[in-house]
Amino acid sequence: MYDTVASIVAGGPIDDRTAHAAMNAVPATWSHVLALEGCAAWLDRERRRRPELEAVTAPAAALLREAAVRSLRNGVAAAQQLGEILAIAAELGVRVLALKGIARLIAGEPAGLRTMADIDLLVDGPAASGLHERLQLGLGYEADPRGTPARHLPSLARAGSLPVEIHLRVGDRARPHGLEMWDDARRANIGGYEIHVPSPTMRLLHTIEHAILVHRAARYKLRDLLDVATAAPGSDVNAVARYIESHRSHADRRAIRTLLAAASDLPSTDGCPTPALARPDGAVQRRAWRRVRRVARTRLLAPARADVIPESDPRVLVLSQIAQGSPVVVGGLIARAVTAPIRAARLVTGSWLPAEARTPARPPADGGLGE
Repeated sequence: MYDTVASIVAGGPIDDRTAHAAMNAVPATWSHVLALEGCAAWLDRERRRRPELEAVTAPAAALLREAAVRSLRNGVAAAQQLGEILAIAAELGVRVLALKGIARLIAGEPAGLRTMADIDLLVDGPAASGLHERLQLGLGYEADPRGTPARHLPSLARAGSLPVEIHLRVGDRARPHGLEMWDDARRANIGGYEIHVPSPTMRLLHTIEHAILVHRAARYKLRDLLDVATAAPGSDVNAVARYIESHRSHADRRAIRTLLAAASDLPSTDGCPTPALARPDGAVQRRAWRRVRRVARTRLLAPARADVIPESDPRVLVLSQIAQGSPVVVGGLIARAVTAPIRAARLVTGSWLPAEARTPARPPADGGLGE
């Protein structure tokens, strides 16, 4: 299933044997792949646009339609919630900048083509806690501290609404190199209230930061490649190059280049090459796709579990890291297994889960946690 979906994303031909397997697969197999790769809504659009894909995606047709409808519905809900949030922010005099999916929607990306599971907002200065508290008191949100990373306050949940994350910063580091999200941000109006949207360059750099560093244990998802391809037009080539070179880790630089090279010629770029690796030679692109596919196939070895969000399953994350091939990362995993053998054994058997993986799983084709 993965090879079928990856070939569609890459815009290349689908091998006959692969196509035959896809056409005869049970929906649960499709669901598992789509949950890990996060591109079901996009794939539904492609299925409707390209008649030759109808047969090969037939077992997943219902899953794809459901994902696209959910994505569209969540996009509409996000816009409505954002109006309420911005009204509170205006009362407090708080500057708000949209991140990730909500930023893409405000910037003009059509709703329904991408999974959107939460609303991510960056708050200017020390006012984040005040806004976070007022959203709970004034709009009925409740804070969920489970699995909260350093980059944002506890996620805010409310029945019938998308979760809201108030970010203190865009990455887990204090200030990711080259990511000054407020630089050249433009103003937009939602429901009569002001919100800022990152520049095209900052949207691309944040997309890369999130795909490679925030989610370093689950790199190279097909959704990440599509996100980079659609964010690339209009960005600054030199800024992207500086951002890559700012990373001291050779492994991180190589991972960013792999992501850019694999995304550089996707059909979704509408003819606009991805910056910094615009039109890489065929050998570079083939190596990038081999690495992307190797990591994805390896993490698919982890058995699917209906009660766990796939992206948070520790076995998926460990297999992804092993497949990336970094000696430092693999050595760290071995060291942790030696120092905590009981936890390592429980991880392998699937009996140990981190806090964020214990939340009720979303519908399988939704693409996992967040964005």
